Amino acid sequence: MGQTLANRLGADPRFGHDKDDEIVVFHPFSTESDVKFVNVDTTTKAGIIRAEELGLVPSGKVDMIFTSDINFAADHLFDSQHKGRILAFFRHPIDRLASKFYYLQTATWERTYRPEWQGMNIIEWATNENLDENFIVKKIMGKKLSDTVDMDDLIIAKEIVRRYFVIPASSRRILQIAAGSSDGYSVLITSVDVSCNEFIFLRGRSVSSGCFFLRIRGYISRYIS
Repeated sequence: MGQTLANRLGADPRFGHDKDDEIVVFHPFSTESDVKFVNVDTTTKAGIIRAEELGLVPSGKVDMIFTSDINFAADHLFDSQHKGRILAFFRHPIDRLASKFYYLQTATWERTYRPEWQGMNIIEWATNENLDENFIVKKIMGKKLSDTVDMDDLIIAKEIVRRYFVIPASSRRILQIAAGSSDGYSVLITSVDVSCNEFIFLRGRSVSSGCFFLRIRGYISRYIS
């Protein structure tokens, strides 16, 4: 796609840009000239703060910002003069949790590696170990994962998604299945367990979602009153 990305790879020490005191665009792989990153990790709160201090968004050097801390990123990276739009890829919540259970048993490179899950029955894990509950609603509402959410939070989260999120067609279908409806626009996140892996902030230009082309006229609101 040729887009410049901000995610955890950007601050990987092996590429030598994690200590730079300005935003740098670099090509991490010599054989992939279209793959470009900026030197910040926007998947962590510490990385988002560093990106803010270096002026990531005002620099105009990044096209897509990956994060799971949508509220925190919006508060610290964007302002009224520099706005973005959110692209979200959704997975079915059961599929996502099953994948998480098996993946983190062996993913030694992940911060959340869980070797203690090896040999555990998935039903036992889901009953006793899994702490995910209303993950996406909490993320959208800026709540901690230990906080509780109610129907008011759900209603507001749905309206935020309807107004401000770009959702590729394949993910809309996942939401329809999870919510038990054929009309994705009217039931987005009516199931509070619907979850997604990551949010992507897009800068103003044409972007291919893999399903269709979107003209991004960047904006992100501080949501709704």
